Amino acid sequence: MSGGIGLALGLLVTLSALPIRNLFMPPLPPLMAIPLLAWGIFLFFLALALLEIPLMVYGLRKISQGKSQNAPSVTLVGNAVYVGFPAVYALPNLLLSNQAFVWMGLVISATSLLRFVSSLLFLPLVPDEKT
Repeated sequence: MSGGIGLALGLLVTLSALPIRNLFMPPLPPLMAIPLLAWGIFLFFLALALLEIPLMVYGLRKISQGKSQNAPSVTLVGNAVYVGFPAVYALPNLLLSNQAFVWMGLVISATSLLRFVSSLLFLPLVPDEKT
């Protein structure tokens, strides 16, 4: 459930960035008009979004197995943030590049789907309630 909320929030951030970009970009020149810069930022954030998956899954599993009374809520909130955060990584490519490179931001944001699947496969659906 929390992964679905994170997925929805990531989609909301991505879809709201596109009209904002179209509203403000005509008067402003794209800051990442140089293809090498756009590709560098794209590859950096894509690698970050993908390499973070095993680390976050491991961390969230450890949190969910913790003895703290807050462990279930922290796991659920952490899972929502984990799934939705690639949309934040996509913002530089979505907002600062010219129209030809917007697809890069969408690819980074699509890694939310991989994170959602990984949370379904590797995280407990309902964290253990501690009594």
